[in-house]
Amino acid sequence: MNDDRNITLIVLDTMYPLTIKSKDEFVYREAAKALNEKIKKYRTKFPQSDSIKWVVMAALETSIERTYLKDKNDTAPYIEGITSLVKDIDQYLKEK
Repeated sequence: MNDDRNITLIVLDTMYPLTIKSKDEFVYREAAKALNEKIKKYRTKFPQSDSIKWVVMAALETSIERTYLKDKNDTAPYIEGITSLVKDIDQYLKEK
């Protein structure tokens, strides 16, 4: 069964037809909504600027947020620590 779906997202008054997986529709729509809200914020804050600048600022803000979340969700140090503890426990139990 093909679960592709055709949707149209509107960003900065421009329509973007997309073919996506049905399960991803909510994410795409929420992303477009968030992007439009950020663009609106920059449009209000800098009305003299052109739309490209608003989009770039919104994209930059989104990238910064993503970078913070990526660093916050980095579990590698914890996995390394847990792995080391497991090895220490295994070694201790072997000695007993």
